[in-house]
Amino acid sequence: ASTVSIHDYLERSSGCQEVPGRQVTGEVYSVGGKVGKRNKIHVGDRIVALTPFGKGNARYISIPVSSAIPIPSNIQRDDAICLVETYMSAYQMLNLGRKNRAPFTDANVLIIGGSNPVGLALVELALKEGAKVMATSAKPHRAYLEKMGATWLPNKPKKISKLRKKMDLVIDTLCLDGYKSSYEALNSAGKLVCTTNPPIRDHGSIFDRMGRSWSRFNAAYILSNVSFYDVHKSFQDDPRMFEHELKYLLIKLRNKEIQPKISGRISLNQVPKAQKLVEQGLPNGTIVVLPWGKLDPTQDVPVDHVH
Repeated sequence: ASTVSIHDYLERSSGCQEVPGRQVTGEVYSVGGKVGKRNKIHVGDRIVALTPFGKGNARYISIPVSSAIPIPSNIQRDDAICLVETYMSAYQMLNLGRKNRAPFTDANVLIIGGSNPVGLALVELALKEGAKVMATSAKPHRAYLEKMGATWLPNKPKKISKLRKKMDLVIDTLCLDGYKSSYEALNSAGKLVCTTNPPIRDHGSIFDRMGRSWSRFNAAYILSNVSFYDVHKSFQDDPRMFEHELKYLLIKLRNKEIQPKISGRISLNQVPKAQKLVEQGLPNGTIVVLPWGKLDPTQDVPVDHVH
C-alpha cells in the first residue's frame, strides 16, 4: 500500500515524471545479494519505508535495505501506511514543541493546516494530551475539526493575528504569510514548529518567490524559539530513534489509542483522479493506494470528502 499526498500533486504539476508515492508498506519479495544474513530484513517480512523521491504508487518497488522498517504482521496495511509519514510527523513535531518533555495538558496549541492528514493527526494527538487546540482549514472542513474537539479558524492570517501572544505552541504546515501571524501568536515562552516543505507552488513573480525564501530564512535563522521539521531528514539523521518511535505509535495503534482517518482506498489507475481531489483540498484524511486493487478505468474514486 502507499498514499496520495499534496506533495505528489505538486511534483506532478512541476513537470516531474517519476512515479508518485512518498511512503510504502508491503511484504519483502526478495533481497539483494549484498544484503547480509545478519540483516534484520528477510523475505516475507512486513515492512514500511519512506520513499522521498516517490515511486511508491506501484506493485513492486526496489528500496535500500537501510530504508526498510519491519512491522508486526497483524497490523492492517491501511493503518500502517498512515503512521509512516503522517503520524510520525505529528508526533515528532509535537515533541519539538515540548517544554521540558511535559505533556500539553491545558496548553494553548494552534495547528495551521488542520485538515490535511498531518494536521488531523496533530489535532488528535494534542487533544489526547489535554491541550486546548485551535486548528485552521478551509471552511468545508470546519464541522469535522469541531467534531474532533478543536476550535476552528479559517486559513486567513488576519484571523490568526487575533491570537497574538496567546499560544504556547504553534505548528505551521502551510506558511500562509511567511510565518508572520504564526510567530506573532506565540506567548513569551511559546514555540513555533514549521514544516520545511509546505505545499506552496513556486508561482508568482520573482519578488514573491524571493519574499517566501526570505521568510523561511528569517524563521529558521533569525527568529527565536522556532524549529523546522522534515520527516525524511528525521529518519536520515537518526534511523534507530525513528524506528523506535514508530514502534511506539504501532503499539498505540494496536491498543486503539490512535485512529488514523482514512479518506478512501483506491487502485493504481485512480491515482490521477485522487491527485485532483487533493489539489482541491477535498479529501478528509489519508488516501490509501492498494496496488493490487481492481483496475476498472470507469470506477469512481471512493473518497470520503467534505462538501
